[in-house]
Amino acid sequence: MTMRNYTRFIPGEEIDGVAQWRFGAVDTASMLLAAQAEAREKSPHSAHSETARQEGFADGFAQGHAKAILDGQHQIDEFLQNQGLENTRGFVKLFETAQARLESA
Repeated sequence: MTMRNYTRFIPGEEIDGVAQWRFGAVDTASMLLAAQAEAREKSPHSAHSETARQEGFADGFAQGHAKAILDGQHQIDEFLQNQGLENTRGFVKLFETAQARLESA
């Protein structure tokens, strides 16, 4: 493996031509998006769109909250129904066992 020395001095005789580099915008797409976002913020419709966004957020939150409450209530009802059924079965089994022991006594 050969290491190159990139720090050597280049004599003028080895230089064919010189041109100054001008660096322009590298990412023009992001600059364009930033300019569009800034223009939207400055437009008179931006206050309206912010209000609409906040109203949409509040509506979505309220709908999600209502659905969560209904889902939670449904799960609680289902649990209580299953728990009651399980307790009834346990009570029937206990009663049958007690009755069988009374008869055997």
